[in-house]
Amino acid sequence: MNNRNSLEERLAEVNKLVDIWQPNTHPPNFIEHTAQWINIPIQNRLIHIHLPKTGGTTINKTLESLGVESPDIGFHMTCRTPQARLLGDFYTRDMISARRYFDRLDLSPVVVAKPKEGHEHRIGTYDKALRFSAVRNPFAVLLSSYFYQGKKGDLTWGQGISTFEDWIKKWCDPEFPWRDPFRRKFMWHQLFNEDGDPGVHYVLRQERLTEALDDLLHATNVLPKRQSIRDLGVTNFKVTKKMGDVNSPSRKDYRSFYTDEMRELVETFCIRELISFGYDFDGPVDNRVIINPGYLKYGLWTNKLEFRAPNGMPVIV
Repeated sequence: MNNRNSLEERLAEVNKLVDIWQPNTHPPNFIEHTAQWINIPIQNRLIHIHLPKTGGTTINKTLESLGVESPDIGFHMTCRTPQARLLGDFYTRDMISARRYFDRLDLSPVVVAKPKEGHEHRIGTYDKALRFSAVRNPFAVLLSSYFYQGKKGDLTWGQGISTFEDWIKKWCDPEFPWRDPFRRKFMWHQLFNEDGDPGVHYVLRQERLTEALDDLLHATNVLPKRQSIRDLGVTNFKVTKKMGDVNSPSRKDYRSFYTDEMRELVETFCIRELISFGYDFDGPVDNRVIINPGYLKYGLWTNKLEFRAPNGMPVIV
């Protein structure tokens, strides 16, 4: 069986489960469900868990322009409560707990968190907020990451990577000694809390970011229904599912950067990322715009991903 047939079969199996959870573009009772957050002060109503290369900077700037607290910091957030933890010899200094940040807890890497002096009233901010993230086709994420890391000089510093093909081959090599061991984990690991459950209520598709973010902000009364995020003048939202690399001056179709061999490597190595949110090489395989991630469970330290039926029982796919 070739890799493409394997991916298609796995996608078909997962889609049967996904259809039970969410057969349409939006989760069932989306408007009714989001209404529970309308009376929370707007600055604390939403929390965005920023995943790398998914349009997160644009989302943060949009939220900030609307009065929602959105930290302008050089970190990516995680839904896990411990801020940092030793993983091999690497210290997770560039990823902080969203709970600790928004509840104004002591951000030092301690097991027991405590509120900062004068910020006791912030306790519970994280739990009360609607939390969301955005995901993107892994093929496009890898291309965008390559250009971004190259700009920072991180590709060649002890990694010996000089081309996109080399980047893909090393990414898909389970034995390659990355300095950052999180590259050996599930690409969307930040979505999950320490118990392995999704820490976000919704996941937006980056390929339809304008529509998804408009709908979320309208439903939570953060943005008037007569407006779109396009009207805010924050940035250019004209990113299509074929425009994979937002960092490259050429802005070519991301697929043009892949050979058949490279595509097959990613289809094999990133099959969990592809099937978990419904992607193949050409883009999304279903019509979901805003996704309920409740069918997923992931353990960071075991690196195990499970799919769950609506009754909470794990299923094998």
